[in-house]
Amino acid sequence: IDKIENRENVLVIAEGFLMYLEEKEVKELFNQVSNSFSNVEILIELMSKWMVKNQKVHDTTRTTGAVFKWGINESKDFEKLCPSYKMLSDNNLTDKMKDYSPIFIRIIAPFLRSRNNRIAHFKKRK
Repeated sequence: IDKIENRENVLVIAEGFLMYLEEKEVKELFNQVSNSFSNVEILIELMSKWMVKNQKVHDTTRTTGAVFKWGINESKDFEKLCPSYKMLSDNNLTDKMKDYSPIFIRIIAPFLRSRNNRIAHFKKRK
């Protein structure tokens, strides 16, 4: 973070790694980001608590031995964990995935929605 020269307008993209951190580490990371930059937006991939609890069904943990440690059920709850951020949008991966999936997945998409990952967009509060 200290090596970034432009401290005024920063976009942080965190995809595919927050689920490997403890909640405390996620909070510390984004508090540090907020304290380091005057105007920052973040795009983050969020995993559900259900998937963390049932990670044995996820291909990544089955094949690599990796361990998911953190999840959040509602993207908006990230604001409670890191109150210096306001949510701008939330995009559930199920909504796009179902367009390219077999009919079975389309049928169960409403069930998958609460369990699937999301990409959420937040901005630092003024």
